[in-house]
Amino acid sequence: MNVTINSEPLTLSDYMATYLNHKYIPSALDIKNFWADKSLTPLYFDTERKYDELEIQVMFKDAAFTDISAFSEKLKRCEIQIDHAFTADRIFDCILKNTELEKVSQKIYTVTYTFDCFVFGKTHEITVGDSIFIHSSKETEAVITIENTTASVISVAGITGFTVKNLAAGEIIVIDGIKKIVTANGVHAFDRVEFFSFPRFKPGNNDIRVTGNAEITIMYRERW
Repeated sequence: MNVTINSEPLTLSDYMATYLNHKYIPSALDIKNFWADKSLTPLYFDTERKYDELEIQVMFKDAAFTDISAFSEKLKRCEIQIDHAFTADRIFDCILKNTELEKVSQKIYTVTYTFDCFVFGKTHEITVGDSIFIHSSKETEAVITIENTTASVISVAGITGFTVKNLAAGEIIVIDGIKKIVTANGVHAFDRVEFFSFPRFKPGNNDIRVTGNAEITIMYRERW
């Protein structure tokens, strides 16, 4: 099991910990219906859970409680990748919601961690011309980079839509839908962009259209 905290790897052995097993429960539709009197068919109301669920079991051998506590603290917000045939190409973006400690023997404890999570696959980086179709199986955030522009205003439609104002030659504008920040040459620049929400693909085909001359790159991760 590989754990990453803010892009830095977390080594289990540093905490006297060993990965044991995991269980993944994808979000599912909770289908409810109402059958009105004399109606030929029922009305269906579909509600989807927002998060998937990931359960990880870890063993601590000869570990102090301070090791277990420190490790658990690190897992509050993390990314997990599991070396398993069915999950090796997936990254679990996790928020810890429950911890269960069990004493196995005098020197051995097991801890079961339960997370709410989103599941991501491969990362894609695409250069956009005037327009492009991008298919996404689920809603997913994107990072858009604008550079080498010869226009003072750039508009992009089809990915929640936005307009960047007062562009200058040599500027690199990044609109990051994952971290929820906007920068111009690395400096915060929210006031330079007009939009209602950060770049985000909707499920299905996304018709991306660009107005203005610039080099635009879209980076996003597949959602499972």
